[in-house]
Amino acid sequence: MTVSRFDVLAQRRVDGFTDLDVLVECSSGTYIRALARDLGDALGVGGHLTALRRTRVGGFDVADAVGIDELEGAATLTPAAAAARVMPVLVVTAEEARDLRHGKRLVAQRDRLAASEVAAIDPDGALVGIVEARGNDIKSAMNMPEVQA
Repeated sequence: MTVSRFDVLAQRRVDGFTDLDVLVECSSGTYIRALARDLGDALGVGGHLTALRRTRVGGFDVADAVGIDELEGAATLTPAAAAARVMPVLVVTAEEARDLRHGKRLVAQRDRLAASEVAAIDPDGALVGIVEARGNDIKSAMNMPEVQA
């Protein structure tokens, strides 16, 4: 657990208690409810959450979100753009994309991978799928349909 930012944005007295509005930036797996409890315990005053709102997960910010009522016709991320926000990208040729989609391996290509799992994107900008190393080869771990909306 890593807390990289903890800012007190507002403080109020409500019914004899102190309410704080805070902004927390933390690593995945951090339990904010437990953080409030443990901080209150360490201060000897108790602590709990009355509200919790996640405003960002990785490269996805709530400010970029579209409400369900505005979804029709809204500009949304393509699968390739979404994948590129959270993992390294491997640009593949049209032939390599076809091979990966058909379950074939890219033989002796492991050195092209920047991480254990990467997003394979074809020359047209479509997400082929998520690929990984298998021995010295590259193999699809998950494929996307060829036609993506």
